[in-house]
Amino acid sequence: MTRRKIGIPISKVGENSVGLTLSYLEFASQYGEPVLLLPDSSFRPDIDMLILTGGSEVDPSRYNEMPSYLTGKPDLYKEYFDKFMLPQYIEAGIPITAICRGEQSIAVHFGSKLIQ
Repeated sequence: MTRRKIGIPISKVGENSVGLTLSYLEFASQYGEPVLLLPDSSFRPDIDMLILTGGSEVDPSRYNEMPSYLTGKPDLYKEYFDKFMLPQYIEAGIPITAICRGEQSIAVHFGSKLIQ
């Protein structure tokens, strides 16, 4: 039996660390083989599912807004993934599970605006 490949985009948070909590890996491991998608990864058509994790704010410029003074700094690695890679996974029909920031990013991709 082939294990399903579950892609999880990650981002750099330090010289030797990535922004991904253990709970995401544990969840993905229950249902398949986690595949960490580095910021400079190319599209992986072999992924069976994509998990968009929570995290920092979605960049308000993506929905044509100026950042509020309450809005935190966006994660540039996740922003890159969301702008350039996520559309390819959506176009390919790959199922996506999105949590918090991930849901917001999908909403923005399809033209929604967020209330900061």
